[in-house]
Amino acid sequence: MNSGMKECDHNSVCMASYNGERFIRKQLESILAQIGANDEVIIIDDGSSDSTPDIVRQMAASDPRLKLIVNEKNLGVNGTFEKAIGMATGRCIFLSDQDDIWTDGRYQLMLDAIDKNKVLCVAGNFSLIDADGKPLDLDMGRLYAKDSSAYAKNILSIFTGSTCYFGCCMAFDSKLKETILPFPEGIECHDLWIAMAANYLKSNAHLDDIVLLHRMHGNNATETQRALKNKIKARSIMLSMYNTLRKRSRQ
Repeated sequence: MNSGMKECDHNSVCMASYNGERFIRKQLESILAQIGANDEVIIIDDGSSDSTPDIVRQMAASDPRLKLIVNEKNLGVNGTFEKAIGMATGRCIFLSDQDDIWTDGRYQLMLDAIDKNKVLCVAGNFSLIDADGKPLDLDMGRLYAKDSSAYAKNILSIFTGSTCYFGCCMAFDSKLKETILPFPEGIECHDLWIAMAANYLKSNAHLDDIVLLHRMHGNNATETQRALKNKIKARSIMLSMYNTLRKRSRQ
C-alpha cells in the first residue's frame, strides 16, 4: 500500500479487450501480481468472437478483483475505454491494453510519482517485444522527466504528432475524470486526449522509467504513414479537443 494513501483507498485498472485470447491471461497475471487486495481490474470486452471473455471469467472465478463487462454493441477502443474509466471507482486509474506485460514495480512506482509530484497524471515509457515476448530493437521515441512541466511544448507535440504519450503507460488521479469525461466526439486517440488535458491543467509528470513491455504483433500494428487529408483531419480534431478543454476549464 502506498504510504501516501489512506488505507481505505483503492485503485482501478481499466482494460479494453477484443479478440485477445492469445495474450490477455499473461497480461492480467502481470497486473494482478502487483495491485492491492482491494483494487479492481475492469475489463470491458468489445464483442470478441474468440475465447477472450471465457478466459477472463475463468480467472475472475478465483480472483474477485477482476470485473468483466461485455458490450452489447461494439463501441470501438475509445468508446470502450471511456466506459471503463466512467465505471472505475478507484482513487487512481491505470490504463491497460490486453496484450502487453507490466514491468515489475510499475504499479507502486506510478502511484508514488502521482503523490510525490502532486499531479493528476503520470506517463512512462515502454520497451518493445514481439508476439513471442522477445525484445524488438525499434525506436518509437520516449518521454523524459525533465520535460514534465514543459506544458506548452508537450501540447504542441500532441498537435504535431511527435508525442510519445501512450495510454498503456499512463496512470491518473480519478479527479481528472471531471475534465476528460465525456470524451469529445470524434477523437482519434483517448490517450492523447488525456495527456492534453493533464498538460493543459499543468498537472502532468513524465517518468524516465520503463513501465511496460509493449507487444507488437500482426493484430495491433499501426499504420506508420497516413494520407495528407487524414493528417489534416487529425489536426482539426486536436484543435477541437483543445477548445473543449478551454470551455470545460471555465465551467
